[in-house]
Amino acid sequence: MPTIVNTNRVILERLSEVGARVDQEPAAGGARAETSGGGRPAALPPGVAHHTGIVLYKVAQFAQDLLDRALAPRGLKTRHFSVLAVLAHAGPLSQQALGAKLRIDRATMVKVVDDLERLGLVERRRNVSDRRLYDLTVTTNGRDAVVAIEVDIAATEAELFAPLTNDQRSRLHDLLGRLLG
Repeated sequence: MPTIVNTNRVILERLSEVGARVDQEPAAGGARAETSGGGRPAALPPGVAHHTGIVLYKVAQFAQDLLDRALAPRGLKTRHFSVLAVLAHAGPLSQQALGAKLRIDRATMVKVVDDLERLGLVERRRNVSDRRLYDLTVTTNGRDAVVAIEVDIAATEAELFAPLTNDQRSRLHDLLGRLLG
């Protein structure tokens, strides 16, 4: 059975076969890292390529960039969808509980919920048992948006994971799930 390191090596090899691009979040001044054709992250340079955590981080940056671009026409980012999808599946949750589940800090959580509320996708309601807390509820428009966004994400993930076979993609998903516990 392949190890995680071997799986990372396969991912890097496949990604570099398709093309090269180092994908990073925009810097504070809005500058983006230099890119070249192909739309895929470049193989990492010696000195860092053997570190699984760094490989995973770079692939995560690339995935988030693709997903954010797919969601941009809706005025959303990946974190907005994560909040919306969890609420749609779990039902009402407090901002604090949802932030803890998704590992989103309080300030970011307030901003994300403000955005979703402004778009009419989520409502804040005072918790009946603790008036200090807000429960978040998905609106009908929010539920409809989750269904539509799921289609966008499926198409984006098909692009992201195109270099992998279905078995490799499934194995990668299982391994990543293990890391999250």
